[in-house]
Amino acid sequence: MTQMGIRPNAITCNTVISGLCKTGKVGRALHLKNNMVKWNCRPDAVSYCAIIDALCKGGLVDQALVLFSEMHGDSNVVPNVVVYSSLINGLCNSGQLDEAKRVFEEMVSRGISANVITYSCMIDGHCRHGQWKEARRYFDEMMDRGVSPNTVTFSILIDSLYKDGMTEDAWELFKLMDKLNIKPNHFTYKL
Repeated sequence: MTQMGIRPNAITCNTVISGLCKTGKVGRALHLKNNMVKWNCRPDAVSYCAIIDALCKGGLVDQALVLFSEMHGDSNVVPNVVVYSSLINGLCNSGQLDEAKRVFEEMVSRGISANVITYSCMIDGHCRHGQWKEARRYFDEMMDRGVSPNTVTFSILIDSLYKDGMTEDAWELFKLMDKLNIKPNHFTYKL
């Protein structure tokens, strides 16, 4: 496109950035994001989210935090719940639960409501690191705020309880799933 004199727009760049990230070419995606201004288009939340998510999935959470900080420095870009959830998931997966909590609280303080994915990431991270009470606190907060848990959320909790030998508590959650009309999947039953 550029060799033919056609300037790509943000949508085109974001499509390529997303594709590069999905194929593990995060460095090239970062390069493209950094070059967007020369085509009079600016990186947006979609541009940043694709790269942050790819960095986190690749175990490069510290680099994702640097990019997230850069995103905050750009007054034209407003982080959304998807960006926050990607970063929170990466932090939880890497065991940085205090930092995940800080990012979660920052998100809420900016008026961005956590969704089922955000809560499920926090719950999963705490369950995987043996912090059942904190996971349950996020589950209760989720319910109190009217965010409906889904099959994944319940499966995470049930699995954690079962592995910790708390089968009665796991069974109670399974019954709550039924009461809320949330259908278990093969993973839930496999537990």
